[in-house]
Amino acid sequence: MVWGCFYGSKIGYLWPLLEGRNNAIKYVEILEHTLGDVHMELSEMGINDPVFMPDNSPIHISKLARAWFKENGWVVAKHPAYSPDMNPIKHMWAYMKRQLHKKYPYLLNMPGGPDVVKMALADALIEIWNSIPESLLESLYTSMPCRITAVIKAEGWYTKY
Repeated sequence: MVWGCFYGSKIGYLWPLLEGRNNAIKYVEILEHTLGDVHMELSEMGINDPVFMPDNSPIHISKLARAWFKENGWVVAKHPAYSPDMNPIKHMWAYMKRQLHKKYPYLLNMPGGPDVVKMALADALIEIWNSIPESLLESLYTSMPCRITAVIKAEGWYTKY
């Protein structure tokens, strides 16, 4: 499990989960660790009312997570339950998956057991995340008005995005 965020044309944080399964408590710990400084950074950029866009995973919309966002001044975007069109991070994951298969094909059959493979995979994903072109971030960010229009026009159904 990997958690990541980006804002505007700025790459945010990638957080590999190497142990256990993700749950609401771990998710809030990740939010605390990764988003604590982001709010201040956005404020310095002139963005005083940031909007966070989670998917509709139960841990992302848990009471614990909602309370954390409220306590920390984040507005949480509401979007249709099954609408990856509205969440550009899904396109980031697809890009990363393509890059992973292209640049690290040996990971598929890597020897050493699960812990070794998890560490190698985490390292590879962090490297890919840090090399995401700014142009991809910019295109995802600037496409949001068109995405919103398309979802409204499709009445919440599928769009080309």
